[in-house]
Amino acid sequence: MYCLAETYGPAGKGTIATPSVLLLVTGFFKRSSTYLKFDADHFELRLAPAFGWHALLYSEVTRCEIQGRRAVVFYRRHDRPVNEPPRHLKINFRSLRDEDLSPCIDAFRTRLSAVTPD
Repeated sequence: MYCLAETYGPAGKGTIATPSVLLLVTGFFKRSSTYLKFDADHFELRLAPAFGWHALLYSEVTRCEIQGRRAVVFYRRHDRPVNEPPRHLKINFRSLRDEDLSPCIDAFRTRLSAVTPD
């Protein structure tokens, strides 16, 4: 009979500590990193550490709803058909500090004010 414990040894403290360390690192990353950048013609956001940056042109945004500490951005890429329903992104502002929240919401409102809703 073959036993993995004989080959690799018993499960040790690393098995328990690794998920805890990953959660702490992810929490620190989300709390301390800038994950939303506004540019002249687009904005970039990072939803999670492993996903990288996503860029959306302001002209691709069809509607933006701001609800407290969350924004829902509806968009349709220019290379997609017009009859295709828009996709959406949910952006949580919970990780922003209170002094950064209102400038971020104002940036959304000013840059997306020319967009007409569907």
